[in-house]
Amino acid sequence: MALTDAACRAAKKAEKPYKLSDSGGLYLLVDTGGSRLWRHAYRFGGKQKTIALGVYPHVSLAAARDARDANKRVLAAGIDPSEKRKADKQAAAVAHLTTFDRIADDWLDDQRSLTGGLDAPKDQRKKSPETIEKLDWLLSLVRPQLGKLDARTLTTAQIVDALDRIGARGQRDTAHRCRATVSRVLARAARRGAIPVNPLGDTRNADITIRGAKAVRHHASVTDARDGDRNGDAARRFGKLLRDVRGYHGASQTRLALELLALTGLRPGELRRLRWSWIDADGAEPVVTLPPSLMKMRKSHTVYLSRQAVAFLQELRQLTGWTAESAERVAAGADFLFPCQQPRRTVGKDG
Repeated sequence: MALTDAACRAAKKAEKPYKLSDSGGLYLLVDTGGSRLWRHAYRFGGKQKTIALGVYPHVSLAAARDARDANKRVLAAGIDPSEKRKADKQAAAVAHLTTFDRIADDWLDDQRSLTGGLDAPKDQRKKSPETIEKLDWLLSLVRPQLGKLDARTLTTAQIVDALDRIGARGQRDTAHRCRATVSRVLARAARRGAIPVNPLGDTRNADITIRGAKAVRHHASVTDARDGDRNGDAARRFGKLLRDVRGYHGASQTRLALELLALTGLRPGELRRLRWSWIDADGAEPVVTLPPSLMKMRKSHTVYLSRQAVAFLQELRQLTGWTAESAERVAAGADFLFPCQQPRRTVGKDG
């Protein structure tokens, strides 16, 4: 027997959920809280399925019947109404992603929102502000050519042409990194259904034309194999390098920085940004503790100090004039081991 509005209004909650059937698989589900929920039961691919149609009385009996009839028309076309609803919802979510600029901005927003830790898959790990800034800069290199183009009809040739313009300036590494970043943007857009396919799917670095790039020249190293080397020759050359550093007559801070590089194994960038507040040189086990923000893997890193390294730090402390009581300098973030020796000036876009 078909439902009436009066029967729908009169439906009250009970100890267990119950159904009030209409016709064609439409029914009103009354849950234990008193909510009245429209449901449409149907079969697709030999399986029984159910799709929600809304809440009574916000969705009236007549509107629920119209939705049921619409589902039947979809079924008659050989389409699952539940899958069509998911596809329509996904299409609506990416409908605004019509240009390269928009899909690039959407991808950057996604990168900023990542919160995964080191145990998460690489593409879900939280990105540092520096990494986001670098990705934004790489995309800015192709936005003048690609930004306003329709992302759905973007061709491989158009993208490669934009990358070739970077290569024409001799910027080999930049062009290659830009290609990889643009491909990540397009791959995500394709997964979300904003574009049909990733136009850079089969493109490689070798497909980018590089003109005028300087030949790669590696700096000399005392550990390089040389003709006539005997066992221990590389070690002797390294020892000579350390003695040459010890005899350096330039700035004392430069000599001490080189000494500490050899004794700690720090990267040059890590050494350059070292702060006194990260160093415990007076404890039973002198250490440097690098904060997560400085490390590539975003985990704090401890470097144990030899007595020679401690001696160099004590010498450096006399040069920089920093003491543990300089709380104001620590609070201001000015407790660098190697502060700038130039007169104060504005550096960088943020000063």
